[in-house]
Amino acid sequence: MKRLIIMMSILFMAFSSTVNAENYYEWIEGGTSVDLGDMATIDLDPEFIFLDGENTQQMAEDYGDYVSSFEIGSIFAMDESQTWAVFFDYEEIGHIKDAEKEEIDAKALLKSYKDGAKEDNKTREPGERFYVTGWDIEPHYDEETHRLTWSLLLEDENKETFLNYNTLL
Repeated sequence: MKRLIIMMSILFMAFSSTVNAENYYEWIEGGTSVDLGDMATIDLDPEFIFLDGENTQQMAEDYGDYVSSFEIGSIFAMDESQTWAVFFDYEEIGHIKDAEKEEIDAKALLKSYKDGAKEDNKTREPGERFYVTGWDIEPHYDEETHRLTWSLLLEDENKETFLNYNTLL
C-alpha cells in the first residue's frame, strides 16, 4: 500500500521574503483559501502571500535554486522584515514503516547533506553559496503523527546563519 507524502520545508533566508521580487509571479494575497493541488487546502492568513507550484518552481529557477518538479506551493510573509518562507513539495514515494525509524543514521545523513551542498556550491556564483554546519534538530520519527522531522543549520559566505526545517508526512 502506498502512502502519499508531503514534504514541508521552512527556510529562513537572508534576502527579503521576495515580496519585492519580480512582479511577474502570480501572487495570491492572504485572507483566502489556497489549494496545494488536490492534496490540501490552506486558509491563508491576510499577513501572507502564496505562490502555486508553477510559480514556486519559476521563482526557484530565477534564484538559481534546485527545482525538483515536486514543488506544489509556497508561502511568504507580507512583512518585508520577516525573512522566512514555507515550501510544499509532493512526491508519491511510498509507505515508510514505523520500524524503519531505527535505521535513521543522523551522522551519515549530515555528511550527505554537507557533501551535497559542497557539490551544489560548485554551480553557484560567489555570494550565493550555502554550507551545512550541523543539525538544529536531528532526524526523528514520531509514531503518533507518522512524521519524520529534521532541521539543518546552514550559513552563507558571510557566516550568516539559516535554518532549514523539514517534515515528511
